[in-house]
Amino acid sequence: MKAKEPKRKSTVPDCPICASGRTTFLCHVDGYDLRRCPECCTDFVAPMPDAVLLGSLYDSDTWFEGGTKGGYQNYDQQTANVLPVFRELLSYYERTLPGREILDVGCGYGTHLAIAAAQGWKVFGIEVSKHAREIVRQRHGNSFYLTDRAEHLLPHQFDLILMLDVLEHLPDPYKLFFELFSHGAITDKTRIVITTPNARCRDAISDPAGWAYRHPPSHLFYYSGKSFQTMLARLHFAEINVSGIHALPDGPPASYADEIPSLNDSLGGYGGLLCEATGSNFMSFMHERYVPGTWSKITEYEHMPRYILAKGFAKDARVLDFGCGTGYGAALLADTARSVTAVDIDPAALEWARQAHRSSNLEFEQNSDLGKGLPPASFDLITCFELIEHIDEPMQNQLMDSFVRLLARGGRLLISTPNPRVTALYGENPYHLREMDENEFERLLRSHFSYVRMLNQLIRLDVTITEASGPHERADFHNSDANSAGVPANYVAICSLQPVHQVPTFCYFDTSSDYISDWLALEKLYNETQAGLFEARELSRTVQAEVETRNADIAKLQLAVEARDTGLANLEAAVEARTADLANLQAAVEASNTEIQAFRASKIYRLRDAVRQPFSPRKIARIAYLLGAMATPSSVRMRFRPAIMRLKTLASASVSKQTIAAPALTRKSQKPQGDMLRRRTPRSVASAREVRHVSVVIPTRNAGPLFNEVLRALAAQEFGGGVDLTIVDSGSCDKTVDLAEAHGAQVLRINPGTFDHGLTRNLAIEHVKGEAVILLTQDAVPGTPQMIANLVKAFADPGVAGVYGRQIPRANADVLTRRNLNQWLTGRLEPSVTSLADIENYDLLPAMEKYALVNFDNVCSAIRKSVWREFRFRQTDFAEDLEWSKRVLEAGWKIAYEPTASVIHSHRRSILYDYKRTYVCHRMLIKLFALRTVPSLRHGFKSVCRAIVNDWLYVWRNEGKFIRRIGMVAKAPFLDCATAYAQYRAGRDTEERRVRKMSGV
Repeated sequence: MKAKEPKRKSTVPDCPICASGRTTFLCHVDGYDLRRCPECCTDFVAPMPDAVLLGSLYDSDTWFEGGTKGGYQNYDQQTANVLPVFRELLSYYERTLPGREILDVGCGYGTHLAIAAAQGWKVFGIEVSKHAREIVRQRHGNSFYLTDRAEHLLPHQFDLILMLDVLEHLPDPYKLFFELFSHGAITDKTRIVITTPNARCRDAISDPAGWAYRHPPSHLFYYSGKSFQTMLARLHFAEINVSGIHALPDGPPASYADEIPSLNDSLGGYGGLLCEATGSNFMSFMHERYVPGTWSKITEYEHMPRYILAKGFAKDARVLDFGCGTGYGAALLADTARSVTAVDIDPAALEWARQAHRSSNLEFEQNSDLGKGLPPASFDLITCFELIEHIDEPMQNQLMDSFVRLLARGGRLLISTPNPRVTALYGENPYHLREMDENEFERLLRSHFSYVRMLNQLIRLDVTITEASGPHERADFHNSDANSAGVPANYVAICSLQPVHQVPTFCYFDTSSDYISDWLALEKLYNETQAGLFEARELSRTVQAEVETRNADIAKLQLAVEARDTGLANLEAAVEARTADLANLQAAVEASNTEIQAFRASKIYRLRDAVRQPFSPRKIARIAYLLGAMATPSSVRMRFRPAIMRLKTLASASVSKQTIAAPALTRKSQKPQGDMLRRRTPRSVASAREVRHVSVVIPTRNAGPLFNEVLRALAAQEFGGGVDLTIVDSGSCDKTVDLAEAHGAQVLRINPGTFDHGLTRNLAIEHVKGEAVILLTQDAVPGTPQMIANLVKAFADPGVAGVYGRQIPRANADVLTRRNLNQWLTGRLEPSVTSLADIENYDLLPAMEKYALVNFDNVCSAIRKSVWREFRFRQTDFAEDLEWSKRVLEAGWKIAYEPTASVIHSHRRSILYDYKRTYVCHRMLIKLFALRTVPSLRHGFKSVCRAIVNDWLYVWRNEGKFIRRIGMVAKAPFLDCATAYAQYRAGRDTEERRVRKMSGV
């Protein structure tokens, strides 16, 4: 390989944006030299002012309130001009971004963040000025997270990052981006918005020194559209859009004399630039690579000292940097080496290296064959740091063979690998295929090299006592723990085919970090955080006091509402009394109508009607027939009945031949006259006497802890007669049976497989002695001590066969369950008694009205045992109560509803259970009443849409807790779809005569 000339030292500073060494002097402004880069069109101050000067400048209040060149005359007034544009920008990103978290770098007085917070964004700010941070806390307290440096941000991903007129103040813009990337603030989803003065506008080109925005040291960088594209492309942003803002009066110049027409031409008529960028994969790009200034100090302490150590061996040598990554180490070796060849397998890393490091004695090449294509004995020094653990054992041996071949006589290999005991602290690394401890590493090296010197790389804090200036000839080292040197982070080896001389101890001092200042800053940040937490707690106490005051006001309002409810109850009583009066009046009207109907049916009325008809032979015959019927005694009429019938036939035959078409018969008129008013009367009527003994029947299976509450409420019932309890248990494995026996219940045990809703209740009723049987479920808790008494009082009417009570939702029931129970037939507040006196009219009713008329519910009900002997429950999978009620009503009995006999009963079921229950319920409704609620999927879709909208509105208006409100809004569509589909499937399966069993209902 041809030797290259050493790199010439140059006094021309590299461009901080594109690393070009061809920058040129532009002008002299305010005591600072201004240089321009012809490659990326960036202007910058050289040399850069130190951090102390910049800190004193921005910490002063005159920077924000006038008096400092380059600062604000009045921050609030100048910011107010751009707030409408910012609101429009914020509104746009609210529509396009998936999240709502924003970071404002250089947030000033926090004006932008306050606007974003008011619109629901989570806001974070970075502001280096102490004065500005104090103003932020005075105005906004701790309403958003504020810090003075990017490294103090919590590891966090942002959706939108603002850098409004900030980058021109930074000595190193890459450092800010590196800090943000290292904290996870910028991902491929993050959008960056940057504004800055346009260094390639007409005014800046025509008068570089007199341009209004060129005033060091407050402004250090001056960007063009091209420099934005260069910088952000190096940071791997996929989408970069640069546009102009603040148009100049005369528009853009025709062309530029000092550069090729480019993006800058189209932006020359604008005083400012707006850059928007997104889609950067730089964070993932840097996971297994290192660039000075990125990530943590630990990463720097691992990588940089090894190359500084190797630099001492590289003087005038031909160097191969194998696995160069982003090229920082190869560039460091090129300072003293004759030539440096840096190779890597990753083209993206090599592209970064070529852009960042340019030297005449440095070249970067892509190599994926472990160096087999390089000429033998062509390098005096080979460096291979943190690479060998990325390949497996066979390839490790191949790489060692390749290094032996590539080294010239007397050449050396500097190679390192991490200590597995240390890398275990960082978590699993998928890029490391084979990590080696010290023995394994040394064994690998000695199998290929005759001479190996093992070095330990220790990472420790340093304390240096030395002269302030001058050469440092030697340093004495002292360990705080003389017995232990500690665990090395990495192993570094010097390998050669020739003897290796003693290697002096090497120490790398980090002069950029001040441990005391960093520790004090960390302690200050901790104290400020604690103070913020204290203020937050005080604010919480204030809010709590306001909440208590508000609760007291709500309690007063509730008292007023209760008083209003009492007034409404009195009004309802008056309305009920008026309703009773109206009922009496209606009864009188019905009696009058009955008399009128009887009169119309009389022969006198029929005679009067016949006389009023037009004169005809038929009229004469009909009048004669009626007069004869009225005047002739019944015995005579019977004797002359054949003659009368012939007279009727003659009257009918005398009708004119011009007949009139009869109107279509209604459904009612099509039936025989004898069936028009088919009334049923009970075959046996109980005597009107008070019930003295009742039996309570409850089917059970694993009733759980709630069953104890049911039993205690039954024991507390206030009933003047006798009460006994019987349960039918179908295989409980908890304490259900023990609890029942402890309360004196009669226990009947059955096989779980034989359980049937109707037959199981029949079995229990056969074993009880009460005149009336109270039927409950195992989770229905009596609501009052008078529940039994209020149920059986309906039996004072001897025609009542059964009575059912009201169901009250539990306190923890959701709003939809509460609404559905209260609005259904078992949630009414008015008592009622139902009977079917006119079966014909009942047959003509719509299916839903039939269902409502015969409703009966065994969750809380009572039946006469004498009626049960005649009308037992039938075998059924569901709705045995509804089927029984329909039969006894059609037989002439009555069913009563008594709301004062209440139970606490509701369920928090899964959507699957509601689907099953709805399915079996509607199959029974179709069987009993031909009630098909969802005949088609199209009908079901419409009903689901209406139900979802109604449920959402009801939940939003009636559910007070926000979390439960969101949960019910999310659940309602699935519940409505499941129940509608269950109704459709029930009708479809019934129509197709398909049998489908539903377990667990």
